[in-house]
Amino acid sequence: MPVVTRSQSKNVVAANPKPATISARDSHIPSHMDKELFINQLAHLLFQCASFKGKEDRMNVALKIFEKVDRELPDRIAVEGLDHWIQFICVVYSKTTEFIFERDIGIYKEIDQNIVDNFFRSIYKTRTFTSDIIKNYCGPRSCESVICRAKEEITKSSSAGRPRRNISRVNYAGMSR
Repeated sequence: MPVVTRSQSKNVVAANPKPATISARDSHIPSHMDKELFINQLAHLLFQCASFKGKEDRMNVALKIFEKVDRELPDRIAVEGLDHWIQFICVVYSKTTEFIFERDIGIYKEIDQNIVDNFFRSIYKTRTFTSDIIKNYCGPRSCESVICRAKEEITKSSSAGRPRRNISRVNYAGMSR
């Protein structure tokens, strides 16, 4: 087989361009159908997650859910608008907080550490994406309880920061002689 140089491979790529991917906006499928598909796929994954008994299986399905949200939600927001998806975004953010709390109390210690690390990498990616949207949202639905709770949670988590002292306080009462 003959050797192909870099310039020859560039010519082959230029002669055979990859077909452009078709997004929901460019296709003949109406956006509401695409929205229904997205919602149905998430519902199916949530049902799978509820049907599994083991924590590791549930975590793998939850990882698929968060990856799907990361991958497809920005397009959904672009098509339908942020006001339509803000409650869903707040629920997703709250769920990331629950998972982080569960990790901090040690619920996931018996699960394979690689799976947990991969899962929380996706969680933090989703959390950053959703918190930026929630913090900057000032739309007509900003007074709803789910949105207000998410905004309070974001301000609480950002102001918590690092504790001032790593050691316990000393009580000097009765030591003045």
